Amino acid sequence: MSSVSAADFLRIGDEFYAALENGGSYELTRYSYGEEMPVTATLDIFSIYGNPTLRQAIGEFKRKNSGVDVNLRIGMDGAPGVTEQDVIRALNTKILAGKGPDLLMLDGLPYSDYIEKGALKDISGIIDAQIAAGGFMESMRGAYAVAGGVHGIPMRYTLPVMIGNGKHCL
Repeated sequence: MSSVSAADFLRIGDEFYAALENGGSYELTRYSYGEEMPVTATLDIFSIYGNPTLRQAIGEFKRKNSGVDVNLRIGMDGAPGVTEQDVIRALNTKILAGKGPDLLMLDGLPYSDYIEKGALKDISGIIDAQIAAGGFMESMRGAYAVAGGVHGIPMRYTLPVMIGNGKHCL
């Protein structure tokens, strides 16, 4: 996922313009007020902690899917006296009651327990289609592969790289 940042803003009348920088190239985006966009679906997402990569992905998703309302719930939202275990216990109760979120950020969650209990859907078909289309690398498939199924995918990854001329490496 690329990193997009706002370079400049301009308001003219009821329209708002944003110059967005993405990897050295710029894009001018125009926003204008309109009647309430009809929401055709709602997507509920849960994460124990806030995550800038997740927020960026949600922003990109919303730009491409304006009819979908996205609700992000952060478990450790700074409420006094709430522990990570309290948050996980409350989430587990909702999941067992069939009222869990549509998507889970698995960081810090007992995802192997969720897979064992059948609480996470096998998304092998979605992942395989993305690999075939060149959207994901094959190695990403194995990160959350258990018992013949894929139940998650890394949100972000890094590649270690060494650059040098044979004598010196950076």
